Amino acid sequence: MEFTFSNILTIIPRILIILVCFLYTKSYRKNLIKKGDVYIFGYLLVVGLTEIVSTVFDQLGGNLFLIHPYLISVFVVLSLFFQSQFKGEKIKKLMSIACILIPIFLVIRFIIYPSMFWQFNTLEPLLCNGLVIIYLVVFLYKRIESNTTKYLYFAPSLLVYLVSSTLLFAVGEYLIEYHGRSTFVTLWSVNNVLYIIFLVIMIIEWYKHFRKPVQESL
Repeated sequence: MEFTFSNILTIIPRILIILVCFLYTKSYRKNLIKKGDVYIFGYLLVVGLTEIVSTVFDQLGGNLFLIHPYLISVFVVLSLFFQSQFKGEKIKKLMSIACILIPIFLVIRFIIYPSMFWQFNTLEPLLCNGLVIIYLVVFLYKRIESNTTKYLYFAPSLLVYLVSSTLLFAVGEYLIEYHGRSTFVTLWSVNNVLYIIFLVIMIIEWYKHFRKPVQESL
């Protein structure tokens, strides 16, 4: 394999996500990850497994279709996480409805239009990531209000990464068609850098809050 800058930016996240999954799995086995935190652990496992499967299918000829189960799974797991953190029955009920209806809508869409499963479309990331971004903004506002440090490494870094990747998904086809593939590759490299930063911050989050029992009032 030729070690270009682009290739390095692809390899580093794969190494980091394996390390992150190992660290969080270790803490989970030691019962250091509690009820609400288990969704973050689940999210990281989804990301890690998708990365591994994606690498295998990339060698076999194509992995684009994996974006669909990935986005839906991430949306469901993160929705459950934020639902466990928010207070108020109305908002929890609305989140439950969205968590059920959006995956159903997307699956029905694939059943009606099977060819879409093998293609990239902008609606899916805008719908799934868009709602998670809203949850993140509300979550961060409430965390800052409560002066609680837990998740204040995870949430801002995830917000920046999701905004970046969602915008890239939204304008990706346009960039390739009107500005050439090189522009898209450049922005994809920027997105990979943000992903690397997010994974490094998840290691910091683990070190601060999941490495050993921490007494913190929520």
